[in-house]
Amino acid sequence: MFDIRIDLLSFLIPMRLLGGLFHRHFPRQIPWEVKKNLARLLTQWSEAVAGAIQDLHGQALESIRVELETLTTLLGQRPGESEGVRDALNELSTISVEDSRSVACQAARTALT
Repeated sequence: MFDIRIDLLSFLIPMRLLGGLFHRHFPRQIPWEVKKNLARLLTQWSEAVAGAIQDLHGQALESIRVELETLTTLLGQRPGESEGVRDALNELSTISVEDSRSVACQAARTALT
């Protein structure tokens, strides 16, 4: 309740007698203070990055859901042209995360030709 900072009472301390004690004590505290503040900063940054990753994950899932709805609608409208799209969907369902970049590039090349 009565949290008084010692700095406010420094004028009462005779620095000629105790100055050496203070000059030895505070430099030893610097590494600990730096480590403590860096740990706090790291925690704040990791929480911010984790939140951003969660947001991007949600956006990616929503985008995938919209694309699948679009493809499903297209497949229902033109049954004769749906075999190529169905093959692409089957290929997409078997892709692992590591292979997604190479398969996406192949799919883009195939679509352009």
